[in-house]
Amino acid sequence: MKTMKAVIFLGLLGLLACSSAIKLPEGGFEPEPMPQFPTPKPTPGCNPKPCRNAGVCVNLANYAYKCNCKRGYYGKNCEMAYGYLTIMAVKQVGNLPDLDGYENQPLGSDLSGDYSDLQVKIVAKQYHGFKKQHQTPVFQNFLKGDINRSFYFGGGYWDSFEVILYDYDGLYRAPQKIASSSLSLTAVGPNDASFWRYMYVFSGPGRYMQIKYKFRWI
Repeated sequence: MKTMKAVIFLGLLGLLACSSAIKLPEGGFEPEPMPQFPTPKPTPGCNPKPCRNAGVCVNLANYAYKCNCKRGYYGKNCEMAYGYLTIMAVKQVGNLPDLDGYENQPLGSDLSGDYSDLQVKIVAKQYHGFKKQHQTPVFQNFLKGDINRSFYFGGGYWDSFEVILYDYDGLYRAPQKIASSSLSLTAVGPNDASFWRYMYVFSGPGRYMQIKYKFRWI
């Protein structure tokens, strides 16, 4: 038995010696090395320019960045402005069209034809999606002229607002949208905080609603 084990052991040693002596033929079967590609360098945090509204970008460690915002702007990229928003529906210039199919004649007037029962809705939106809205009462048999209704939306990170004009004939008839227009508040700088600015909602040639607004920064 011991002799048999010794023979097997010597045989294994011989096999190992032979295998170490075997050489692969030229151009043999060894796999080709994988190609090495250079690792792309990370882009610095300030490239491309992330800071908005004239904010100054500063590169930080680990390719991070910081925006030094101008007065009145906030947020990681100086994208938000905080202030108090007031919007006023001033007046209608030119006759508004009537869209609901019901004839309305201005009271005390010899004019005839269709005129809108006007309602003005104003929807203001903040950067994080919060919305707040105000609306005027319905001006029945409205032709044109002054409205002068002011709405205070309060303080917030106001981003934009939309003004919508409706032809509205009561609870049992769906209001018809006459026209609408939106405006971004990012163009209002802190030096303009004490001034009224104007926008116009056009419903046709020579027909528009005049709106004025004030965005007072902190």
